[in-house]
Amino acid sequence: MIYMHSNSRTQMTHSLKYFYTGSCQVPNFPEFVAVGMVDEVQMVHYDSNTRTPVPKQDWMDEAAKDDPKYWERNIGNHNLKMS
Repeated sequence: MIYMHSNSRTQMTHSLKYFYTGSCQVPNFPEFVAVGMVDEVQMVHYDSNTRTPVPKQDWMDEAAKDDPKYWERNIGNHNLKMS
C-alpha cells in the first residue's frame, strides 16, 4: 500500500489600494473621487457628483448584491446614494 499526503498550501499575496483625489472649482469634474484597486485592477469607483459606489468587477458587484448592507458597512454612511 502506498500512502501519499500533501499538505502544501499556496500563499498568494494581493495588493489593495485606494486612491483619493480632491479638487475645487474644476468645471465638470467632481470635487472628490475615490478609486479602489486590487492587484492593479480597478474594482470600485466613487465620486461626489454621483455619490454612488460603482463596482467595476463582476465579483465586486456580486458581493454588494449578496450583502445589501455591504456599502454602508464598508464605506460608511456619508449620505451615499445606494444603487
